[in-house]
Amino acid sequence: MVDLYGERGYIFANVVPQLSPNIEDKTVGVSFQVNEDDPVKVREIHITGNDKTRDKVIRREIRVNEQELINTRLLRRSFQRLNNLNFFENIEIVPEQVEPGWVDLEVKVKEKPTGTFSIGGGYSSVDRFIAMTEVTQGNLFGRGQLLRAKAELGGDEGLTASPLESPIFLIRIFPAPRTSSTACAISALIKKNGSAVISCWGAPSANT
Repeated sequence: MVDLYGERGYIFANVVPQLSPNIEDKTVGVSFQVNEDDPVKVREIHITGNDKTRDKVIRREIRVNEQELINTRLLRRSFQRLNNLNFFENIEIVPEQVEPGWVDLEVKVKEKPTGTFSIGGGYSSVDRFIAMTEVTQGNLFGRGQLLRAKAELGGDEGLTASPLESPIFLIRIFPAPRTSSTACAISALIKKNGSAVISCWGAPSANT
């Protein structure tokens, strides 16, 4: 019942169940004492702890808007979306009352490393010496973009690098609805004869 009130902006509603047992017929009467209080709106959204990640990357995952009624179901969804980014080791979304009927939404995050680097090599009688390196950055420049680059040197293919991915790369060129996102990957292949093949693909995905 508290959740139902919270979804309609009554986040300070208080519900107290009262039990009235009847010993003779072995039943219990249940009544609820409800104090709704006033519906609450979000005045401002404050974001702290994001030393690297830009505010707009976090704000676009928050399902509650300023100057609108707060909704506890959407607050939980906002937490899930921020957690799914995999940029933060700790997330808190706390409504703090600033005046009757209004709260400020305090979004507190603690960032974690989002990049990896690996290097390796080997030798075979067919391809002879082979070297490989791979770099992954899940939050490039704090923009929420994914960079994944892999380079291999050796064998018949020469130098290979693939892919470079950005979840918003194509959105800047071809505007997409707010409820969708687009992923793009770029791969490049440079052969020993000097020829190069570069390919790019993009695909929209649902985003709620």
